[in-house]
Amino acid sequence: MAYPLLVGDAAGSQTPALQVRGLPTTVVIDRDGRLEGSRLGRLDEETLEPILRRLEPILRRLAGG
Repeated sequence: MAYPLLVGDAAGSQTPALQVRGLPTTVVIDRDGRLEGSRLGRLDEETLEPILRRLEPILRRLAGG
């Protein structure tokens, strides 16, 4: 699965809408541009795993399944 990344100027123009309060920040945006979730701080495997479990239903819905 490909994930778009916003870095530099592209990210800077979007930070207010995405409620970015610091870096690094991970955000999940649905097809309609709505913020589905965000996480401030570094993600390691232990931190990322429960987040991905919570996102699975959202990702399935976005994939049309």
